Amino acid sequence: MPGSVKPIAGKPNWNPVRLQQFRGRRPRTAAGKAPAMTYTLHPGAEQDIASARNFYGEHAGPVVAGSFLEEFERVANLLLKHPALGAPMAKGRISFPLKVFPYSVVYRNLTDGILILIVRHLHRKPGFADSRR
Repeated sequence: MPGSVKPIAGKPNWNPVRLQQFRGRRPRTAAGKAPAMTYTLHPGAEQDIASARNFYGEHAGPVVAGSFLEEFERVANLLLKHPALGAPMAKGRISFPLKVFPYSVVYRNLTDGILILIVRHLHRKPGFADSRR
């Protein structure tokens, strides 16, 4: 089925249902208390992540696909700690690149965290997914 999410061996199944578990996720601190800041994934961003994970899983293997997910999590948590980090864009959006992969996270600050709107491949057209709010 085109566009379907395929599980990879040794890694969690990052299908859209699994990705919904990360909506409003509160990372835990060492003391076990949840910080006030959270991140939320736009449904389109969930699909962006799943598509990238599938691509890396099929073309580079499960280790690289897992590394992509880990890098996304690292960046999302970094943006929670430093919500103004990145390059300002139009419409109050901010863009921040992933370190190893040719993707950037486009997000918007909220009062209690961030909303991740787009996980964009850097070689896509600049207007890709600009309609996401």
